[in-house]
Amino acid sequence: MHKYLLAFCASSVTPLCSAQSTTTIFGVIDMSISRYTNSERDLVTRRKTTKRLDALNQKNVGKSHLGFRSSEDLGGGLQLGIWLQAGTAVDDGSEGLDGFRDRSIVSLSGPFGEIRFGRDYTLAFGADSVIDPFVGFGNGVNLLSAANALDPLGNPGGLGGIADYMRASNSASYLLPPNLGGFHGQLMYALGEDDDAPGGSRSSRGRTKADRYAGVGLAYADGPLLLAGTYSRIKVGGGLRDASSDKVRFFTAIASYDFGIAKLVAEYSRSKASGGNDMTASASTPLPDIGMRGYLAGLTVPVGAGMLRASYARVRYDGLFAPGTLAGFGTPRVGKWAIGYVHNLSKRTALYANLMRLTNHDGTRLSLARPFYGSASAESVQRRPGTSTGFELGLRHFF
Repeated sequence: MHKYLLAFCASSVTPLCSAQSTTTIFGVIDMSISRYTNSERDLVTRRKTTKRLDALNQKNVGKSHLGFRSSEDLGGGLQLGIWLQAGTAVDDGSEGLDGFRDRSIVSLSGPFGEIRFGRDYTLAFGADSVIDPFVGFGNGVNLLSAANALDPLGNPGGLGGIADYMRASNSASYLLPPNLGGFHGQLMYALGEDDDAPGGSRSSRGRTKADRYAGVGLAYADGPLLLAGTYSRIKVGGGLRDASSDKVRFFTAIASYDFGIAKLVAEYSRSKASGGNDMTASASTPLPDIGMRGYLAGLTVPVGAGMLRASYARVRYDGLFAPGTLAGFGTPRVGKWAIGYVHNLSKRTALYANLMRLTNHDGTRLSLARPFYGSASAESVQRRPGTSTGFELGLRHFF
């Protein structure tokens, strides 16, 4: 299948075996020595303070994980595939095979295309990753992904309280067959968890609607050219927005062209949370519906045995002028640039170095090292976050 179908699944299609069953164990180990620095300014005294974090970090150019893939030839052009993948924490061993939350799917493919069930990458995040020079990992990651996965104060939950912007559980997908003249497409729908957790809206039969996801994506890939777009909608329950009718919509358009000496990439993204009008710091003052829009431009340049990567992204928030939530009444926005180099020692092992800088404006509180490690978010009226810089020097190995 054409490699550009990654725009909708953020990973290769389930491997097919021509005439037998196969099982593969695979994984990535990624570790780096990292330094991050955050600056803040006191709005009363105007004094600038800086905090530094030195860490043995991971998941910078390839998310550390361990996985299992299996496929079986069923005859008649049909293939059964299984993909189980678990994140690992190499620095202290605290994560491992206690769950396959990175990815857990079973699929059936053939001349009709592919049908896939389980926990899988969403279309919006898949588009973010395939166009990202940093392939969706680490602190150089696409700012548009980070802004959707974190709220404007840098906390988990995302725009409108989305806990799973990257992945959707209980999902069913249909992927078009690969022989359609360069066109690729995917439809995806995910059911909410059928439990009694509070905060989710319920149908007349008592099933929660929270975290229900629906998305569609279409791509055209012809030689060096890629054009793609996705549209998604997620029902939200709990988190920042508790109303039963809350939903968040995402629209993403991406493009790239490989000139040989360099590959240029671009993305435009728009997100909108609506329904409850109740995102507040005090839970008493209603606010307008919120949204964000942003763009990314980047490139990759082959350099000998390695690859030079660079990107610049900018995000602007709408409807976030709430005293006590964000400091300032301007236009909350974030800008970020990143540059890195990956030097391949072999087909599976590489050294890398990344340098990043993120700048907050008018009260946003994103940072490179998450969660934000400056002053507490409750103090955001007194202290205004400024820049967050980082440097990473590491080693990555595929197995």
